[in-house]
Amino acid sequence: MKTLLKTALFALTCLFLTACEEQQATVGKKAPQLATFNLSGEAVKLENVVQQKPLFITFWSENCGGCIAEMLELQRLQQAHPDKLDFLAINIDGKNADTATVAKQRGITLPVVKDQLGITAERYQVIGTPTSFLIATNGVLQQRMEGFDHEQVNALFE
Repeated sequence: MKTLLKTALFALTCLFLTACEEQQATVGKKAPQLATFNLSGEAVKLENVVQQKPLFITFWSENCGGCIAEMLELQRLQQAHPDKLDFLAINIDGKNADTATVAKQRGITLPVVKDQLGITAERYQVIGTPTSFLIATNGVLQQRMEGFDHEQVNALFE
């Protein structure tokens, strides 16, 4: 019964999210809402993630070596500068991917969520991974980065 209820809630949430107005990521404008779920299956909203520090989100895929390298570098920078940024790693491999296992195997300790239906990646116009965004505490999209640029990411911590 509990599984059935969870599945029904998931379906209703997905229906609600897809019925929302079209949103697109534009630097200088409000960041689009997330349509993601944490690894426990609970919906994650942007306003619950953007808090006291700017948020760095990165879209990643389990078979993307550059994505894994980027996340490990971000973890290192976060440990060295814990007061600078918050992070969210958005996996785009779909609902059947075993994201929790991959994150554990790869040593990823950043908060990880799943874009199970591809709605968030569409809103942020993600073509390839890694693609990352910096969102200010007021929810405005500050920067877009395609690929992993070590110098550009390091500059965020200076």
